[in-house]
Amino acid sequence: MTPSVTILLSVHNSEATLDRCLDSIAHQTFPDFYILALDDASTDRSQELLENWKKKFGEHRMNILRNSSQRGLTFSLNRGIDAVQTPFIARIDDDDWWEPTKLEKQIRFLEENPDYGVIGTNYINHSKAREKKIYLPETDDAIKKTLFWRNPFAHSAVMYRTELIRAVGKYNPSVRYAQDYELWVRCFLKTRFHNLQEFLCHRTLGEGISVERQNEQMRLYLRVLRTYLPKYHRPLKEYGAMVEPLIVLATPEWIKRIKRKFLF
Repeated sequence: MTPSVTILLSVHNSEATLDRCLDSIAHQTFPDFYILALDDASTDRSQELLENWKKKFGEHRMNILRNSSQRGLTFSLNRGIDAVQTPFIARIDDDDWWEPTKLEKQIRFLEENPDYGVIGTNYINHSKAREKKIYLPETDDAIKKTLFWRNPFAHSAVMYRTELIRAVGKYNPSVRYAQDYELWVRCFLKTRFHNLQEFLCHRTLGEGISVERQNEQMRLYLRVLRTYLPKYHRPLKEYGAMVEPLIVLATPEWIKRIKRKFLF
């Protein structure tokens, strides 16, 4: 019998966190899943750990796709989506983990609400210093009002319909960072969104993104806003979302580094 959901697990040099991630998958209360691990040319013990877990789950429940050279997250995810044979896809990064009922509750919602194509959950950020609960907008209306101001989903917390994501063209190959945000914007007119208000996902925060990566993300946000605000005939006030990325890009790099060092 074909499983209901494929878990796309992106992996790159994650030997320190991979067991925790896969253990959280193994303890899901919804058992009808398939794991597709996307190893982006790891050079540590990630490959060995993935093979060990594949033996535990069995070949009928887990497969590993490896890139011969590092190609990045967008390439890996699209490669995985091309291989999926289930109606639903759940995303998770190799340093994040789930609560046991995460898949069960999202599957139930999507099966009961066929007009919804993307569902997330609230989540908890974990850093060396603290934990912080992140509350996300719940309803389709609230999410779509938020979408042009910030990302209303955590990538490791989402489940979406395979057919929908293929229909909109999967992840944009030209987008290296924040590829999920650009995808949600393209889904805007194609489906309805929802966030479960339970904290079913845990995300690991590192030392913060580099200045170069932050600038690239801001340029992407501006490109998305310039393209889709007029395309979707959004109200004039939503063009105010362009102010923050413009300020970030205009801020000298030495100020960003000082801010990052002392405030984050």
